[in-house]
Amino acid sequence: MGIDTLDPPPLGNVELADAKSRVGERLFIKGNLDPVNVLLKGDPASVRAAATRCMEAAAAGGGYILSSACSVPPHAPPQNLEVLVEAAESHACGL
Repeated sequence: MGIDTLDPPPLGNVELADAKSRVGERLFIKGNLDPVNVLLKGDPASVRAAATRCMEAAAAGGGYILSSACSVPPHAPPQNLEVLVEAAESHACGL
């Protein structure tokens, strides 16, 4: 059981570290990466930074799935999605 699609500011009002502290390890948390301002309008460096912030805020202890807050915008640059995957893999491997 878990919580999906946690919209970060400015799209919503969920601060990921706060959500993680509230649910602990009882539930999984998925999302919180801004799909518009980061994936669509951002560049690879801003995507990596946002992904790293999300993982640092919620990955400890497990139960966090790195994902956009909702669907990936159709015109998001492919390199931004590639960097998102690389960031997740790097974090998972402890690199």
